[in-house]
Amino acid sequence: MIIIPEEPNRVLSFVYKLEKTEIMEPKKKENVILTGFGLFRAYKINPSWEAVQLIDECQFGSNIEIIKIQIPVAYNEVERIVEEIWTKYQPKLVIHCGVSCVARCLHLEKRAVTNKERYCQPDIFSCLPKRCSNNDPLKPDYIYTDLNLETIRDEINQHYYDGNIEIPAKISDCAGEFLCEYIYHCSLQYDCRRTLFIHVPDINQELSIKDLSKCIELVIHSALKQLPPFIHQQTKTTN
Repeated sequence: MIIIPEEPNRVLSFVYKLEKTEIMEPKKKENVILTGFGLFRAYKINPSWEAVQLIDECQFGSNIEIIKIQIPVAYNEVERIVEEIWTKYQPKLVIHCGVSCVARCLHLEKRAVTNKERYCQPDIFSCLPKRCSNNDPLKPDYIYTDLNLETIRDEINQHYYDGNIEIPAKISDCAGEFLCEYIYHCSLQYDCRRTLFIHVPDINQELSIKDLSKCIELVIHSALKQLPPFIHQQTKTTN
């Protein structure tokens, strides 16, 4: 409320001016989930998780919350954590990362196998995913991301050609039918519009964890541009 005297030389009369004020709820942050895998086989460190840890959320703006999760190389844990990601955090975007011994650049995976029978490589506990008792013969062989991978690839490669990053990107249609593809399969079933899997190459003398992290950051920026902003309710009152 603002009190304004009309004229100072006369008997003061006060005008109580009611001003319209706008009260808005604090802007909710939009969760971006990044995952990398833990140790397995000959990997004493996993470049996917090491690169994810270096991601700086400050560069994505004040409305983005980056949540980083290390995933054990175990089917049961993947199922449990993926369910928690989608039900607890309600993410705007989920990007899973894993390492590939055959990759020489960034692999943007376009799809995952739907038939659990094809995930036949044991995890770190010598376990396999639970099999379905009755497989639907009409079920498609693959589930695909709806993100435009061509756009992401082209943007990453432009940075590569400009000398900003050390490796280019390519689109891949084979994620390996192990835990990397399995976590992709699980997340795509929740929401294929906001899910992506990235395979990173192993590090070497010419390629560091920091180099990989920078590439992942650019993928995040590119993917976020494809997604609409969340709608936040605004409450307006007049006093």
